[in-house]
Amino acid sequence: APLSVETVEITHEPIGRDVDAMPPIREEGDTVIIPIVEERLVLERRLFLKEEVRVRRVRASRMHRENVTLRHHEVVVSAVPPERSAGPGSTDEAPQEAEVAATMSPTGET
Repeated sequence: APLSVETVEITHEPIGRDVDAMPPIREEGDTVIIPIVEERLVLERRLFLKEEVRVRRVRASRMHRENVTLRHHEVVVSAVPPERSAGPGSTDEAPQEAEVAATMSPTGET
């Protein structure tokens, strides 16, 4: 069965630009962009977009096999009697199927 794994890659991208308001967190495809701002004092206070943190989802699938211990077993047995030849005393009835179901506990008891 496939086993999916999701990890993230984080990169910092310098921007270096003045902004008038706090930029919103946004998504571009599988990437979440988180703006980082700082206040700088230059005769007046204003926002300066210092960098953005980009968080990108990385998906991977691989085959995974694992042996596990079962705690419940269920068995269905079907028995079909042999067909009879068409001779004297035979009937044209179709063979009947018999089903038997058994449940076993982990200790092997029924």
